[in-house]
Amino acid sequence: MKKQIVTLSVLSVLLMIAANTVKAETTTPAPVPLIPNAINVQNNADHAIWITIYNSFGSIRDSGCIKIGDAVHYNNYYAPLPYKVRAEVTTNNDCSGRVIFDTNMQVSMPITGSGVGISLEKSATGYYFY
Repeated sequence: MKKQIVTLSVLSVLLMIAANTVKAETTTPAPVPLIPNAINVQNNADHAIWITIYNSFGSIRDSGCIKIGDAVHYNNYYAPLPYKVRAEVTTNNDCSGRVIFDTNMQVSMPITGSGVGISLEKSATGYYFY
């Protein structure tokens, strides 16, 4: 009888150790911290551009005028969500006047926090992001 009690006690301890070992192996890893990124927009076109940045749901996140040769850094964008960057090429350097060309590009943020750089250029057929 004593031998059976000792055997049961040893088995109970071994089962508890095994259960704790399995728990330790199946714990969830710590989440990767979200690092904010920037969308850097350079205007290499021959006109000013009105930039509008939309989130994945179509809401406006940022907007503003970028004059010829200037660049703007729009901050606090997070991976892995895609964003749409729209450029409206305007007739005047203060973004007033009529829109002469409208283009857009979808960008995705890297997880590294390094940001995304795009440039608006004029081509033979219009204005496009590169």
